[in-house]
Amino acid sequence: MPSLAKKVSRNGGAGPRDRSQRGFVLSAARSQLFNLVLAERVQRDDWARILPGEAVMLDGRRSFFCATHIDAELLARLREMDVHPSGPLPGRGESPATADALAVEESVLGAHATLIALLAQEHLAHERRSLRLPVRELSWQLHDTELLLRFTLPRGAFATAVLHELIGDAWDATEGSEE
Repeated sequence: MPSLAKKVSRNGGAGPRDRSQRGFVLSAARSQLFNLVLAERVQRDDWARILPGEAVMLDGRRSFFCATHIDAELLARLREMDVHPSGPLPGRGESPATADALAVEESVLGAHATLIALLAQEHLAHERRSLRLPVRELSWQLHDTELLLRFTLPRGAFATAVLHELIGDAWDATEGSEE
């Protein structure tokens, strides 16, 4: 089996030879695929809902279970942020999602079969990531024109993503401005 460096080279570019660089590229590719599924779920307005067949993540853990039956207890756990809908980090192995949830993933990822095969070839196992990001312990203080925010995020989450969602276009407008 060709390595990532050889595979990418045949497609017109030089793949990273350094192991840490290769790991970074593979991680970025998986994140991009996850983001495509998340974007579709946001577009469909079901990113915060459990679909039939959803691989439901336990809050703060990598554990999940398949929602074969959506009942009042599961919906209460969803509202309490105890469980979350999830999206794929593709790699070796099949998605645990079924039914409607799997149909969404397949509709988005079908066009990326070659990349997913490469991820599997590079021995990355299929994993899941929550579609929602619980922001906890949020507090704020306003001092003149400065806003101080404090919050806690789960492992692997980025504060910049939260800031972008809070202030959106205002964040983009400040880039490149001189003060």
